Amino acid sequence: MPDRKRSSSAISRRSLLAGASVAPGLGALAAPGAPDLAAQCGEWLALDLEIDQLSLRWARLEASVMRQAAPHTSAMIEIEARLYGLSDDRDRRLEALAGNPARTLHEVACKLAVAARRMADEGGPEHDIVAEAVSVLATLTSPPAAT
Repeated sequence: MPDRKRSSSAISRRSLLAGASVAPGLGALAAPGAPDLAAQCGEWLALDLEIDQLSLRWARLEASVMRQAAPHTSAMIEIEARLYGLSDDRDRRLEALAGNPARTLHEVACKLAVAARRMADEGGPEHDIVAEAVSVLATLTSPPAAT
């Protein structure tokens, strides 16, 4: 299972989560019966983070097997199966998000957080632009920290 490397310009998980939670009170309310786009974005981000955690666990087990020839294969098989299922679920959810238009500033910020996370592996100017937009939205619209 290939491990996912983050570039030095990759947006932090904290920034992504902050971006996904910006401006909860702004904008019009979603139409009755409309899917909660912010929740869908949060679910996608959670899936992506779980995939990262499982990929790291896989890499540690693989390294252990290579070093010690230890019998970790059953754990690796379980992780691999979970990774494939999560990846399929994440891809389906991403397609659903792409077809679900944002109607509020909060939903725009959430979709940008998903896009920044999706682009993090490739880095580059496109990722930097989207990551900056998420960070700025989080800074401009986040409620003040409790003191």
